[in-house]
Amino acid sequence: LRHGRSARAPKDLWGLACAPCSLDTKSLCCSSPAHTGFARDHRDESVEKLKAMKPGLRDPDVNTLFQACCSIAKVIAKRLPPDQLLSLLLTMLEGLADPDRNCSRAATVMINSLLKERGAVLLEKVPEILAVVHAKLQEVDQEHVWKAAQQAVYILASQHRVVVVSSLLNSPLPLDSCTCALWRALAPDPTLASQVLELLLEKINRDVPYKENKSFLRGSTSERVATFLPLSATCALHELMSVPESGPAVVGLYAELFVTLLLRVSCTVGVQLPKGLLSKERKTLGRGQPPRTLDP
Repeated sequence: LRHGRSARAPKDLWGLACAPCSLDTKSLCCSSPAHTGFARDHRDESVEKLKAMKPGLRDPDVNTLFQACCSIAKVIAKRLPPDQLLSLLLTMLEGLADPDRNCSRAATVMINSLLKERGAVLLEKVPEILAVVHAKLQEVDQEHVWKAAQQAVYILASQHRVVVVSSLLNSPLPLDSCTCALWRALAPDPTLASQVLELLLEKINRDVPYKENKSFLRGSTSERVATFLPLSATCALHELMSVPESGPAVVGLYAELFVTLLLRVSCTVGVQLPKGLLSKERKTLGRGQPPRTLDP
């Protein structure tokens, strides 16, 4: 069907898929209320309305189908049994790369609904979710997919900012374009951006900026090598502050940022990159890719 459908077929297929889905969702939600803490005789108005949505799901208009998808997603996110939450979320993340933009858009709606309604319980799964999002960005370069991925990371960070920041800080250096996009997703919201900037400043100020590597050769001098975490946090600061919307957060923390970065620059004079990072930079340049500086 995917290779032989007409221009109108994606809408029709989406409608055909959503119609039974709405009824199955109603059946699931009504038959297992105890999974989500509701009494067995609990009646949810949003679930009761699903049956009335069936005629609208046959409408060929994409916007109408999109609204129906939103309604279904909200019900699923609210009533899905906990043991099925991560599995569905990972499946929807895979759907971001679907070549049919309507299917990708529907997956985005489901992801946002799941994270908004149930993201608070996904604390331990944040690194796994971020890894899947990063992998999807490496597969697809379409703008709407990148925006959807950034929105998912923003929602996660608004619930688990410490874990999100820690996970992103463990990304390999130099940062690839996908990781840079995920960092920039945390910048537009002034409150979240301020909180993330404070976490990054803490990482830079708390850890030693370099380590002394002493040579055993007589007459040789010791070598200062940059430590990973402050270097990663400095790169993250660069990405966040490169987003114009981060302006209010940067202004609010201007004094702290100025002092920290001034000290950071002074601590990097004569400091070498770790050998592994230096070789990676050279390989990147050898492949003709634009260099990403690791200097603060």
